Amino acid sequence: MVVCSREYRGSTYLLREAVPSDCRLLYDWRMDPVTRAGSFGHNVFPYEEHEKWFRKLMADPCRKQFILLRLPAGVATGGIRAVEQPCAGRTAADAAGTAQSSAAAPAAQLRLDLTGQEAEISYSVAASERGKGIGTLLIRMAVSYAGNLSGIRALTAEVLPDNTASRRIFEKCGFHLLSEEPGRLLYICKLKGDTDG
Repeated sequence: MVVCSREYRGSTYLLREAVPSDCRLLYDWRMDPVTRAGSFGHNVFPYEEHEKWFRKLMADPCRKQFILLRLPAGVATGGIRAVEQPCAGRTAADAAGTAQSSAAAPAAQLRLDLTGQEAEISYSVAASERGKGIGTLLIRMAVSYAGNLSGIRALTAEVLPDNTASRRIFEKCGFHLLSEEPGRLLYICKLKGDTDG
């Protein structure tokens, strides 16, 4: 199901829930050397280990995995342009997410781990999409989507201190540095409706 859509630089981007067939794509992105360098887990592991992890992820209601798809310029989304759709529930672009999947190019992945009133963000951008502002677009879509989730009042993100690209993206999207530990920075973004500080 498509949960959010945005127009950006002449293309439509759809954020959809992951499906079982995304397992290989997520593994390939996870094994990318640049992704590993910017992650807390730098190790290479076999696909079979990833498959087990992915099955557990998909079965866990407190973990939400998404894929950001880029539709080529001019591709209609089921007869309705998916411009700035609300990032919650079913949108007018839902049918397009399925119908246009052959024309769509996977651009990034996003995971939200829900704990109490917070959701921790993990993300990565496809190698072919880096340097185009896709990380910022993705995090802004995540903030919008999470703002509509019942009970979620803040988003957090852990970032390696030398991952300057992610640090800039989070800061640009309204996250603030909450704490610093050796080898780890914790960012937070209070969502609309949070009146407790």
